[in-house]
Amino acid sequence: MTNITGSLIDLDISKIFENNNPRTNNVNYDVIVHTPDEDIEIQFVKTVEIMRDYNGNLTDYVVVNIACGAGDFIKGIYPYRDNCEISVLRTSTLDYLDRAYRYKMILLNNNGAVKASKYLTKTRDQLNAEEQFHLEIQCLPLELEILRSTFVDGIYKNSSVKDVIVSEFYQGTQHITGTKSSTEESKVRIGSDPRDIEVDITEPHNDYTYNHIDVPSGTKLTDLPFYLQDTNYGVYNGSIGAYLQEYQDTLYFFIYPLYNTSLFYTRVKKLIIYYTSNTRLAMVENTYTVEGDVVKILANSDVKIIDSGENDFMNSGSGLIASNPKLLMERNVNVTDATINFSSDAHITGTKIKNRRDQVDRMQYVQNESNMYKQRSAIIKNTMAIYQITWHFSDIELLYPGMPVMYTYDDEIDGVIELHGLVQSVYARYNEATKTTSAILNIAVEKPNINKE
Repeated sequence: MTNITGSLIDLDISKIFENNNPRTNNVNYDVIVHTPDEDIEIQFVKTVEIMRDYNGNLTDYVVVNIACGAGDFIKGIYPYRDNCEISVLRTSTLDYLDRAYRYKMILLNNNGAVKASKYLTKTRDQLNAEEQFHLEIQCLPLELEILRSTFVDGIYKNSSVKDVIVSEFYQGTQHITGTKSSTEESKVRIGSDPRDIEVDITEPHNDYTYNHIDVPSGTKLTDLPFYLQDTNYGVYNGSIGAYLQEYQDTLYFFIYPLYNTSLFYTRVKKLIIYYTSNTRLAMVENTYTVEGDVVKILANSDVKIIDSGENDFMNSGSGLIASNPKLLMERNVNVTDATINFSSDAHITGTKIKNRRDQVDRMQYVQNESNMYKQRSAIIKNTMAIYQITWHFSDIELLYPGMPVMYTYDDEIDGVIELHGLVQSVYARYNEATKTTSAILNIAVEKPNINKE
């Protein structure tokens, strides 16, 4: 084995370094704009940017920058600028079409009126020969448009929060599933049928069966997981995320916790990131490998970290004290003919999330709180640090919302350190000049100092 970094994780890094990935370079994007009248193939795609914020958004924020002939834009796209769709197709080095997606098109620039301008006196071919327009286009998944317009409400008897989420999402998504068009159909089609949507929900921490769960009228289907998490019920101890994304050729609506360190041991598909301070590996082309269900990434040496240590615990406390509202009408004394049994913790209980290293633990009293999951989420978030990793020659299609991650590095004193958490967001930018994609990956992992005994 070649000694690459001089660290204890040389073997793992070598496997990534020696792996050949077909999509590390010479990637190509093609764009087709669909109007009610025609399909317009774009000749020059400058950049494709994809922002997947699993912590704050519901789906991808995709922006493509293209150069379009003035005639195609003025005569073809502009008259239907509020009623167009766009297809984005990605091919690899072997001309293999490995991703094709159709979106609602939102034009972000060149929305000014062209009436009574110089462009109206010339033909389409003349305009194409004389001038090009730079177009910045946001691509919105068609399925999200319908999901955002679907509302849910009702009173659910003898149900858990998982029962409500699963039943409502499958009922709410039945009417938007559609079959793909055959090759014999016209390619010109506005309002194309969305694909089937599957629901992937990480098992909730709250498995309590409620007598009634009340979902008020006017609740959007996409807001249902957040409503259950933040009101009287709770779903996860580590906040909640919901995201619509295609993963392995299937469109999923993912529901998952945002802050968790144990899912790495229970989920099959996971991510491992290896950090090395060796700047010689900063621009190697082989930056990742896939071994079975595990994706392994070689992090760039320039990693940014947001870690406040125990400061948040010092301000807000490392534990909770609360009264149980389910027992307010019951006594904490059991009287028999022979004895009187008193329970001091029947109504008031305490939970310590982490032990501070200085042993000065401050507890926070939250009074009569029916949703302790929301309260615990705020403290668990304080145990996590944000690591921002630069990932060159990347392929973000290997990642999914709520993906468990392990960040690994070699420490001079403590040896190999493994920090567990979840992927929070990823931003990728394709550059036509180099035909490569670079990404910035944000993960939330346990703070190394807090987890020291």
